[in-house]
Amino acid sequence: MHAAFIGMRWDPSATFGGGMESTEIILYFRPDGTYCTNLGNGWQTEVSGRYTIEKGAIKLIDSKKEVFPIPYDGDGSFWYNGTTIFRKEPANKIPPGYYSFSYSSGSGGIGSGTNAPYVGNRAHKGIRFNPDGSFNSSSASSTYISGENVSGYGKNKKETDGKYTIKDGVLTLHFNNGEKSVNSCFTSDAVSSIVVNGTTYYADENLPGKDKVEKGSPNKPGTRPKDMGSAREFLNKANLALGGKQLNVIKTVKLESSLGNGALQITTYLDLPLQKIRNEYRKQGQLIGIEQTEGNTGWEWSNNKFTTLVSSRIREIQLAGLSGIFNLQETALAKISILSSPEKKDQTTSMIVSVNGISTAWAFDNEQRLTGSSAKIDNRSITYLFSDFKTAQQVQLPYTVKEMRDNKTFTYKFSSIVLNPELNANNWAKPLQ
Repeated sequence: MHAAFIGMRWDPSATFGGGMESTEIILYFRPDGTYCTNLGNGWQTEVSGRYTIEKGAIKLIDSKKEVFPIPYDGDGSFWYNGTTIFRKEPANKIPPGYYSFSYSSGSGGIGSGTNAPYVGNRAHKGIRFNPDGSFNSSSASSTYISGENVSGYGKNKKETDGKYTIKDGVLTLHFNNGEKSVNSCFTSDAVSSIVVNGTTYYADENLPGKDKVEKGSPNKPGTRPKDMGSAREFLNKANLALGGKQLNVIKTVKLESSLGNGALQITTYLDLPLQKIRNEYRKQGQLIGIEQTEGNTGWEWSNNKFTTLVSSRIREIQLAGLSGIFNLQETALAKISILSSPEKKDQTTSMIVSVNGISTAWAFDNEQRLTGSSAKIDNRSITYLFSDFKTAQQVQLPYTVKEMRDNKTFTYKFSSIVLNPELNANNWAKPLQ
């Protein structure tokens, strides 16, 4: 066999309450009977062991001569090392178009519970393959600092262009400056993505030969990979499981919850069309703090002082608790990007989506209700577990939410959920200093 099997495993952080961590799982099988677990540097020569293929199984024989049998029926995937991994073939061609990936990291800042300035980095890398065998690559990065003083900078770098060749999974880039780069390249559907050195580059939606879709219009047949249709169908059923039309018509929400066995009371207001969220915190009935966001801006009031919310905290609030549940409304689902097809294990179905540009793992129960959501925001993992579902105005909503983050676990108990209340300017007003 000459193929690579690739997947993503999600595990609880090694730090208690630290959310979920992702690990890429790779098995690369060579025709000579050897295998390795790497598609980056040394993928052509690195040997982790040998393998044999028998009826119904692959047997891995590692360097210590230990044997690991893997059930395998010859189709495009199998279960290995805690996740399902999918077959990718050595690429012999790349359809013309632009392929890219992005990542972000950060440290410190108000969003992490300190008064230190927040320092973050974002980067994007892409490569355009042209019909004449040439390529153009580019990257962009930005660094920003937020606190009492806000500053930042960004830079775009156009890397050396050149010509490329590809054969049997080997992508060779011949740069115009005379340099050469040899890379692994695998794909199961090169129109949607390619895997270069173990990293998945996703294709631009407007690749040649693809039907163009007007912004906001339904997807036309053929505009997505085959599994995208099943993923959309699954999410539509999840929407119906929570209430369907009754869920979709919700515009405003008022929530009453408590934390720490009632020690802290929280009133939350949501205006979904305006993307406004307000959390009011009280102890023994006395208002002690407010967080409020609108789109990508927000402020905090505490100790009779106003401060600006950093971007990471704003994104946390947008994904938090029941705010995240409403990402399953029909209008919200139309805006998300699907990063993996639904995978079922035991009683749970999981998939990965992009919500407002944040990769998020969703988990659903057998009734297709959202029971878990996990994301990394600026390199900090946050996980929400939803349970105790009850019907509120014909909509299924969880009345218990467990939040795991920053080495701690918080359990929110909801005593009241009011859908479509009339909210006025007083509900969004800043308190007097």
